Amino acid sequence: MSDPNPNLLKAQARIAQILHPGVLIKFGQEARSAYITSDELEKSYLDPSTIRETAPVILRGLLETSLVNLARNIGGAKLLTVPNSRNTSSHNELILAGQIRLSIARCHPWTKSPTLADFRRAGSAHNGTMLWPELMEVPDVEAGGILNGYVEHLPAATRLLPPKILRINFPTPDFLGQIASVDLKPYFQEQIKRVKATVEEIEEIHDLAIMEEKKSN
Repeated sequence: MSDPNPNLLKAQARIAQILHPGVLIKFGQEARSAYITSDELEKSYLDPSTIRETAPVILRGLLETSLVNLARNIGGAKLLTVPNSRNTSSHNELILAGQIRLSIARCHPWTKSPTLADFRRAGSAHNGTMLWPELMEVPDVEAGGILNGYVEHLPAATRLLPPKILRINFPTPDFLGQIASVDLKPYFQEQIKRVKATVEEIEEIHDLAIMEEKKSN
């Protein structure tokens, strides 16, 4: 058996070091906020006949904004706004610890992967066989190599349900494999639980206040 790719092991260790639970909790908070806000906008301001065309654009914009918020709330983070090749649009990129570059990519409901256009600096990371990980092309993080990752998401039937896909994927630069994948759904769901618990607590306090008022009368 061949020795593991040293660059692969170092890259995976660096990802785990930078994307620790304290940071991933912030990603869960921002994702929840984007999805809940998207749901509120759809129900309050969009006609059902337009949701299919407009909802994905709104959600993408909110997730792009989440990178802005993360850049403000994570120490050492930096935000870049990068134009496309034709300079007709732009997207946000979040730089973490100077070595991880993240952007947003929506997955296709059939392939469960982003389209090639969604990969800003790499191609599909899900076609690799990973038969020979020791031969994979992986940046040397100890020499300052940059790891390009993508916050991949696929909404459920409604925004109030957890997304079908919510993860951070790191493809290899040659598109033939995957360096690592971080599941964000547990952090998203934890934020949903906390919000529900807070609402129930407020309602309970409100009900008790009414009861006390009735007693005093």
